[in-house]
Amino acid sequence: FPLLISELMNYLLDKYRTYKIEGNQCEQLVRICAANNDLLGMQILNCCHISIDSPGPKSGRTALHFAVVRKHVDCVRWLIKEEANPNRRDKKGNSAIDLAVDEPELLSILTNDRHQRNTFNS
Repeated sequence: FPLLISELMNYLLDKYRTYKIEGNQCEQLVRICAANNDLLGMQILNCCHISIDSPGPKSGRTALHFAVVRKHVDCVRWLIKEEANPNRRDKKGNSAIDLAVDEPELLSILTNDRHQRNTFNS
């Protein structure tokens, strides 16, 4: 099992090699996957017990912030199902809910998370 995890991590690091990955590589990869609509990548990292809700060191944005900004509905649903916090604020003071204010579908997912957790099929 550890070999498989290592191979999956190397796959993700190679896939996103054009990004400057610093600090906690695994937590940064979650945010990169969210920004790129890579639900499978996030699921792989989550299976490895990598935090899906950690803020980036520069922006303070989480995977959920990135998924919302890029309008990746399936990623937002999955992150909410996995208990990402839609109220966590980035360094500019914006929550994922604030960033979704002009996107009714995303706003509904973020504000009705209990319902979404019960209905999302992963």
